[in-house]
Amino acid sequence: MAKRPKRQERYQYLESGLSNVVLRRIAAHVCECGEQVIVLPNVERLHGLIFEKIIMKESAIRGDELRFLRKTMGLKGGDFAKMVKVDPTTLSKWESGSQAISEEHDKLIRFAVVLTVSHRAKQEVLEAHQRVADQYLDLLGKINAIPASEAGNPEKPGK
Repeated sequence: MAKRPKRQERYQYLESGLSNVVLRRIAAHVCECGEQVIVLPNVERLHGLIFEKIIMKESAIRGDELRFLRKTMGLKGGDFAKMVKVDPTTLSKWESGSQAISEEHDKLIRFAVVLTVSHRAKQEVLEAHQRVADQYLDLLGKINAIPASEAGNPEKPGK
């Protein structure tokens, strides 16, 4: 019989690439060898929450946070650098922490990220709407192809 997972009160989530993310009261399995395996049922949602916290925080974005944003968006360094109008070397220096992100660039990064995410969300909604509309038209076509006698509307005799 499998053992129930133990509840870990604090877990430093270094797998995120961020040193300051601590998860509280999460399930952890410990195998016989002593290795601990953390149970994260919805990593995508967790990363979405971290992403939102970084964008909304009042203090300046740190290099590791910038890297997290970029990777969560699925962008390569060169593509992200183009998006925020900087040289890829500058982006690399920001992400490594060897060069501070200016206040102006911090604002530009946040704006560009929000704009890009908003555009993607809009595209996803439009694509979902198109799929539903196509399914509706397919169904309507099938309904219209059914003869009236098979559709439960027999013609009245004598007419």
